[in-house]
Amino acid sequence: MIQTVDYSKYDLNKYERIKCILVAITAGAVLMILFYGKTPFCFFAIAIGLLAQIPYANYLGKKRRNFLKLQFRDLLYSLSASIGSGRHMKAALEEGVTNLSILYPKNNILGQEISEIIAKIESSNQSEKELLTDFAERSAIDEIKSFFRVYYIALSTGGNLTAVIRKAGDILLDKMIIEKDIETYTAQKRFEGRLIMMMPIVIIFFLNIISPGYLAPMYESSAGRITMTACLLAMFLSFRITEKIMQIPMNSGSIKDELPDFINKTVLLMNAGMVLTAAFDVIVKERNSDERGFYKRLNEINNNLKSTNSSFSIEFRKYAIEAGEREMLRLSNVINDSIDKGSELSYKLEKEADFMWHTMKKNTEEKGRIAESKLALPMGIMMGVLITVTTAPAFMSL
Repeated sequence: MIQTVDYSKYDLNKYERIKCILVAITAGAVLMILFYGKTPFCFFAIAIGLLAQIPYANYLGKKRRNFLKLQFRDLLYSLSASIGSGRHMKAALEEGVTNLSILYPKNNILGQEISEIIAKIESSNQSEKELLTDFAERSAIDEIKSFFRVYYIALSTGGNLTAVIRKAGDILLDKMIIEKDIETYTAQKRFEGRLIMMMPIVIIFFLNIISPGYLAPMYESSAGRITMTACLLAMFLSFRITEKIMQIPMNSGSIKDELPDFINKTVLLMNAGMVLTAAFDVIVKERNSDERGFYKRLNEINNNLKSTNSSFSIEFRKYAIEAGEREMLRLSNVINDSIDKGSELSYKLEKEADFMWHTMKKNTEEKGRIAESKLALPMGIMMGVLITVTTAPAFMSL
């Protein structure tokens, strides 16, 4: 039996904690000696070692969620085949666990979770829906939450379960491809930024070996220590700016970023047996806390629909004209033309979503190029640090 895991956070085990502290203290001690030249400053490295646990835990938590998402995608393909052949969810999950154990023999996180859920279904009075919904909430992954929500809607309305599961898998795969593209676009620049960040450390190290006396003014005077502290802070600032620039979000709140996912969720719910307006209501409520542009405006439309009994197509058309985005105008035309034709509308929306995903991939490339241009600032900061480290001792010794 495994313990119930909250995937929104990560608790370091004893080995990970010790490893993190030792590595961070060692790295911190090296920095203190290089930048201040005296071992007493190494005591600051202890604080660095303790504080490093927080970002390290966040990193491992994100890595675990990404791995869980990857395994869930493979589970969806297995569920699609199993339920399509007539099996109910519990039997499909059992087959999915078998497939996951083959694909991931060493670190089968999802397989362990599903096995635990199946065991609880068989040994207790807890319902399948209750256990799977609980897992979805604990996963902290929107795609998993959305899937089980839509699955049980489809189950209650008699929707096409096979189509729902297959579509959910395709949506997840599309998102993972774009995330991988973003990672690929930014990987080289991240490496370059970290390489430049290491240059002052390398230069100080070699100056201490080749000409120890050259850096003496930086270690022995108050002005030198202040200068070294400023350089160290500038390096940290440059690193943070670089990481911030390289974090290219898929869902920024803009229409171009949010629209493909919105249409896909709409198609998913319509395949589950919902009409367009009901699907719209579910999606907006799901993102009710999102105060960014697109969903904030959709929430306003949803409130207007309920308070005035206005037409969805009219309200959506108003938003499309107001936004002035080509994609929104095209989508509003599709809705106006086919709003009373359920299956035809679903088909047209799916085609529209496919087109928009391709557009979104191109937009991702553009975001990568824009991010590259913004790196001039942190690169400039690092060049300033390099110049200061190499020239300041000469000026102070005059």
